[in-house]
Amino acid sequence: MNKVYLVIYDWSYDFESNNSVVVFSTKDKALKYMNGIIEDIKRDNDYDTFEEDKDNFSGYNEGFYAEKHDTIRIEETIIDKWERR
Repeated sequence: MNKVYLVIYDWSYDFESNNSVVVFSTKDKALKYMNGIIEDIKRDNDYDTFEEDKDNFSGYNEGFYAEKHDTIRIEETIIDKWERR
């Protein structure tokens, strides 16, 4: 079994939304990637509300979350089998 770290990024803009998942072999690599995205979110958006801890981040305008937001988090999971495709 292998432990991996998923960086899950979810965003919404003008009621359109999407998400992505990137897999990392170490939590340090996942945190570095996540912190880069958080810097971009803070620089590129004029949000009035930020919620964050070590493994979770959300940026949005109070009362307008559905219209526009960015959230990113890390989840640890175990995979039984690794296949390269």
